[in-house]
Amino acid sequence: MTDKLSRPTGLAVDASAGIAYVCTSGSLTKVTLTNGATATVATGLGDPHTVVLDGQGHAYTPDIGGRTGKVDLSTGKSETFGPEEASYAFGIAMAPAKDSVYVLHRSSGPLFQLDTTGKLVKKFDLPSGDYHSVAIDHANAYVVRDFQAILRVDLGTGKNTSLADGFSTLYDLALDGHESLYVPDYDTGILWRVNLTSGEKEQVTTGFQGCHGMGSDGKNAYVTRQSQGKLLRVSNVLSPVRPPTITTPKENDQVPADQVIKGTVPDADKVTLTDGATDLGAAELKGTDWTLKPKSTWAFGKHEVSAVAHKATEQSLPTAVHFTVADHNLKTDQKLNNHWQQNGKYIYSYDLTIHAEKDRVYEWTVSFDARRGAVLDPAWVKEFWAKVDKDGSDGRVVLSNVDEKHTIDPDTPLTIRVRMLCPSEDAIYNQLDNLVTHQTK
Repeated sequence: MTDKLSRPTGLAVDASAGIAYVCTSGSLTKVTLTNGATATVATGLGDPHTVVLDGQGHAYTPDIGGRTGKVDLSTGKSETFGPEEASYAFGIAMAPAKDSVYVLHRSSGPLFQLDTTGKLVKKFDLPSGDYHSVAIDHANAYVVRDFQAILRVDLGTGKNTSLADGFSTLYDLALDGHESLYVPDYDTGILWRVNLTSGEKEQVTTGFQGCHGMGSDGKNAYVTRQSQGKLLRVSNVLSPVRPPTITTPKENDQVPADQVIKGTVPDADKVTLTDGATDLGAAELKGTDWTLKPKSTWAFGKHEVSAVAHKATEQSLPTAVHFTVADHNLKTDQKLNNHWQQNGKYIYSYDLTIHAEKDRVYEWTVSFDARRGAVLDPAWVKEFWAKVDKDGSDGRVVLSNVDEKHTIDPDTPLTIRVRMLCPSEDAIYNQLDNLVTHQTK
């Protein structure tokens, strides 16, 4: 959305207005979600880390070094909110009915319930620990404790119990309104879904390293990446539609060209698939099982196929599987012969031995990844008897043969000696990755 924020932390989203309010260095910043435009709403707020909206034109944000402030979003003026004993708070949340504000003290709790005038209604004592953020539903509060666990606090009885633990570093959390909460792990980058009844954790997706604050509009997640000054949107991550599971093929399988994609989905109207940017259409859905038969054979080489579940107007996050389409008549073995230094760089020599399993092969292609700046040795290219389609400068080497004199017969393999020019001496060059051979005639 934007990368122009000063050390962003917590945030709150006004979905109806299309605005996110983000805690920044001593201030509150407004971000327009349609175009990423930013504007300072209020300054002089101390050190705010979380913020909540009341739907009446006010934001509430605690100063971890002082009192909580109530900000008029139209004028930017702020005033002290709540009793002095609720000072030095980290977390803040608004009751669903908008009639109470909950303020979480940063050290050993407690959790304070205040009415909208700032008067203390109730205090909930918590176990000793460091507390950060809080979220509220109609019956419970959910608080981040010691950055590694989530406690559930019964707002009726005040009893607290462990909901989920075993995280690395948590700062913020968001409810989805569908019996789950979501937490991004700052260190591991995993976005977790936690079932509010059972406490069961489920990994939703990855890539959330360094994410501090989290908010939602009920469907999309918005997260801050403090060190980069960014507010990011993650589309459909809080959708109530559960993503499908791909059961066949398995991750990194080698598959035939007519491979069928199969999977399951808990509850969906349809499942659609893509291969990179190519639309594959809808799978055949029977109950909770789905199947996609390719309209034509898969192209040889690597594929990334993604599946998305759809329910009414909602859709899930994608699930992906990576596989390589291999020619099952041809098999290629590789062997590193040697490597040596030459003119400040290194030559790595490999033998690629191509076997035909069943039928004679007249024309063929062999390809592999060129890693970390490696390319085919130009001197070798001049000597090579077949065709060089790609020399590795774009990350892939492709060699092909259209000379029918160089056939490959069953039990009579063909060996090609290949030389790569590498920028350094490194064990990464000891093996050629994603080696694929296929028959063209």
